[in-house]
Amino acid sequence: MKEKIMNMVIDHLKKSPVLQSAKSAVETALDHINDNLRFEPLELSALAERLSPATDQLILETEQSERAQYVGGRLSAIYSKDSGDDFVLLLKLYFKGGGERIFVKEVSKTLPAFLLATASLAELNAKGEISYEVDPPAKGGA
Repeated sequence: MKEKIMNMVIDHLKKSPVLQSAKSAVETALDHINDNLRFEPLELSALAERLSPATDQLILETEQSERAQYVGGRLSAIYSKDSGDDFVLLLKLYFKGGGERIFVKEVSKTLPAFLLATASLAELNAKGEISYEVDPPAKGGA
């Protein structure tokens, strides 16, 4: 008898507009969270392109603070089988300072491999390293 009454109460609650509204609100919130967490892996070239504004800023700041001239640089993605599920981005920027002195600004960051699209990860795995030349920033504030 208790079980029958409990089942009736549960059935009633399942049909309750308040419960349905709460369920809908929770589902909507979860969908919103899922949409915000959704991530599309990037081609390595697209990742390099996204880093371009920050790289330009670093170059301009270094030129100003060190009174130096940017002469070239490379952004390299490095992957080895020993690195597990990670790869390294290594940025090397070369500057000419006073007295023809050349110095390097170097930044590296280890990133999870799932950030890369399958084709880029396969290419990086096969080659071990993929590099891109770093062009000087546009002087007009681009």
